[in-house]
Amino acid sequence: MVHNETDLKEWRERFQAVGRAQARYLYVLLIAGVFYWALHVQVMSATAATPAEQQLPVVGVAVNRDVVWGTAPIVLGFIMLACLGTFHALTRASERLGVLARGDDAFEGIDTVPTAIDFIVYAKSRWLFRLGLLSYPTFLSLVYVEACWLWFSVFRSSVTFLGRGASLIVGGGILILCLPRLVGLWLSKCKKAFTS
Repeated sequence: MVHNETDLKEWRERFQAVGRAQARYLYVLLIAGVFYWALHVQVMSATAATPAEQQLPVVGVAVNRDVVWGTAPIVLGFIMLACLGTFHALTRASERLGVLARGDDAFEGIDTVPTAIDFIVYAKSRWLFRLGLLSYPTFLSLVYVEACWLWFSVFRSSVTFLGRGASLIVGGGILILCLPRLVGLWLSKCKKAFTS
């Protein structure tokens, strides 16, 4: 717990900066998840006559659809690792501010950047609020399942591109790194939801 007023201000700013980063990562994960889902459908329905090179609409750069699809587990896993890291950073800042000891109302008071998930599950009812704590691990688990599914799809597909093997190794490694953090998030949120 912080007793110095300067330290308190710095930790509050840190908490708010991490909250802003978490909100951005969650939105990027949502957009990337939808994008890669749509790209997967396009890759799987492509015929031999369909060109793999696609023009990006805004910037006018040609990219290989198969490479973008093949690197989906890396991108989703990397963003997920960053997002999972924000939960640890928020917990650390909360501990330094003494917010956790004061309860949920105190935590809500310093969270100046609530995410869409916060508003979706926002409730006056204590029971609904507790259930809402599971929304973050649920959302991240859905993205994790999609990333694993895409990894297995790339692994099993006959689609080839330069760097396919490296993409599978790096993507698999990142997804393995995500798993213990995701399980830890589930455990901490379940503990808070059902024991507090």
